[in-house]
Amino acid sequence: MVDRLLLPEQRELLTPGTIMRIAYHPLKSGRRQFLQSTILTPKGILHDREIMAVDQNGIMYTQREDPKLALIATDIDDNSIRMEANGQSVTVPLLRNGVEIGATVHSTKGLLSVDQGDELADLVSHIIGKRARVVRMKDDFVRKVKPEYMVHRDDISNQLGFADGGQLLLTASDSADQVNNWIQEDTPNYPPVPIDNYRGNIEINSFGFPFAEDKIAIAQAGNVQFVFPWLCARCVETTNDQLSGIPNPTVADFLANPNNKAKQPLYSLTKHRMGEYFPGKKGALF
Repeated sequence: MVDRLLLPEQRELLTPGTIMRIAYHPLKSGRRQFLQSTILTPKGILHDREIMAVDQNGIMYTQREDPKLALIATDIDDNSIRMEANGQSVTVPLLRNGVEIGATVHSTKGLLSVDQGDELADLVSHIIGKRARVVRMKDDFVRKVKPEYMVHRDDISNQLGFADGGQLLLTASDSADQVNNWIQEDTPNYPPVPIDNYRGNIEINSFGFPFAEDKIAIAQAGNVQFVFPWLCARCVETTNDQLSGIPNPTVADFLANPNNKAKQPLYSLTKHRMGEYFPGKKGALF
């Protein structure tokens, strides 16, 4: 993967990155699944965040409040959905029509979706300990990226499934390594935070130095061109163990300040990477 937009003097500092892993999350906030190859659609990686757990009002459930969603592994094909967690396994037909729900992702409401039935709902409800339904966006419903985040090019669809705000997320292993170095400086003996916590779709080794991806606006892998218009401000979801669904310990366990309720990696990201990201909001960047 190489940059196609930087000035020559900027390119001298960069090296082409190697794609190490491709991942997707069929269930929003569910377990990350890895792919040997994939198909890119107008919404991003095929089946990425295609289904979502919601409450009785159609409002999303995520790991922000329900970290146990990380335990749910999901596979989707054109005809079926398979979900597994804690030894339970359910396979059901994928429903393109049926009971319709107007789903909500953050401030985006009215995402016309189809309820995927009681069996998936019961499994998710059992895992997270609250009543849930599982929905899939209707095939003919188009959700657009918010105007302030759009890429204004004719060859960019600006469509989304149930992702928060962008079609793809790029992460780099040397940036994750740098965060772990900061974590040890800031909270000695704190457990390292795996790159899986950042839940990227395309994981590269490096563009030459940590956070070089900040400088990348357009990149190309083979004959596929990627546009990266903004940086990602991270949320509390990065502080959950993605294998156990258990939140990371607070930094109070590692510092003299017993009242600090922050968790890693957000504590160190906020300290070392607090800054502006498009379109001008503040966040801890990765």
